[in-house]
Amino acid sequence: MVDGPATRWAREQDADRPLRWKSLEIAAFSFQPKVVRALGPTREEKRAVQQHRFTWRDLVMLPLVLGAIAVFFYPAVAFVLLAQGGRFQVTPIPADVAVPLAGTILGVGGVVELVVAVRASRRGWSDQAARASHAVSLIFGTLAVVSLVARGSGDDVAGWPAWAAAGLLSVVAGAVGTRAARRSEDRRRPQAGPRLPARAKIAALPESLREGIRRDLSTALDVLESRGLVSAAEAERAREAELGLLSIAVSQPRP
Repeated sequence: MVDGPATRWAREQDADRPLRWKSLEIAAFSFQPKVVRALGPTREEKRAVQQHRFTWRDLVMLPLVLGAIAVFFYPAVAFVLLAQGGRFQVTPIPADVAVPLAGTILGVGGVVELVVAVRASRRGWSDQAARASHAVSLIFGTLAVVSLVARGSGDDVAGWPAWAAAGLLSVVAGAVGTRAARRSEDRRRPQAGPRLPARAKIAALPESLREGIRRDLSTALDVLESRGLVSAAEAERAREAELGLLSIAVSQPRP
């Protein structure tokens, strides 16, 4: 009989190292990547992330990161173009040049930011940093549009309402990006109760598959108990645990 993934994991465990129940549970679902992702990273995986060292791959990604930052801060560039002297410029750019140029930057940048925000939210890339970047984009976009309207109307630039309308795309993109990033964060927060996302994915598996996983876990527990890595009481509690709640059931004391 061929060992299942949980049983193989149990045979490979070092008696000198502490047993990780969560790792056993993840091993049992190793052929179900969606369930594994819902169960979350193991302690070893978290430690590997914390001990990450800067590599040449990070150096290759640096220009992409800087480009993304530039995309999010494009409204600040437009705002500076529209500024009339002061701390931003020594010589103001003529209104008939600054208004169309700023409108183009805001319009094109707004479309790009909107596409990036939607794609990032759907793929789960958004985080607190992205939300902050979109919020900055929203603030500077609003200031830039106000400046564009002021200079366009004040200097009677031909077609300034159209450029102002294009500039509003940056405001919309900043608002949509901020909201999308917040919703993405909310989806990734742990739900009320233990591991509800994982339990839902496990419940969606065919009963025959779940029964096979239970048999594999039971065999793995037999191996661990025979090797003296777990006590009989721990093995019993683990066998009684609901799939997806193994580590919680074993760690909680009996009433």
